[in-house]
Amino acid sequence: TSYGARDIRIIINEIEKWQNDYFSISGIFLDEVSVSTSKRPYYRDIIDAIHRRKMIVITNPGTQISESLGADIVVVFEGPLSRWHGVLSLNDIEMAAIVYACPKFQIAKVVEDAKKNVTWLYVTDDVGPNPYDNIPSYFRELCTLIAAASVEKSKVVNKCGTCRWWIAAKGR
Repeated sequence: TSYGARDIRIIINEIEKWQNDYFSISGIFLDEVSVSTSKRPYYRDIIDAIHRRKMIVITNPGTQISESLGADIVVVFEGPLSRWHGVLSLNDIEMAAIVYACPKFQIAKVVEDAKKNVTWLYVTDDVGPNPYDNIPSYFRELCTLIAAASVEKSKVVNKCGTCRWWIAAKGR
């Protein structure tokens, strides 16, 4: 959403196109979400439009927030392992975290920290300007750790889009 700078009509047209071209999608990931209170109506309109299409909404401000604006899942952390300190619990917000530049020997600690408050988790050893362009080298181990940490069954969800990466997610 370019932190609320993109025209809402263009965003909704893109959502309609995605749903029409890929009718099996069940949700939309809104990236670069502003945390500014002045943008709340903008995001509520977009989120309402997605919900009217019977899809879930994931928003990514990439930082802790105080409210979900109606999104189903909110990415409350996006950054390198060096900045990861877990996340605080927020009432009534289903949270996700994205941790990159994480070596294999640290994934167990990240999963352990995340299981307290995070429902959706992506961890990768990838780095650079696009740390999401490859599946983590330890993908199977990550899935095993997440499955063991979850009281519900674990599942793997394919993220549709221009970059092809995977999210290991705890079951809902």
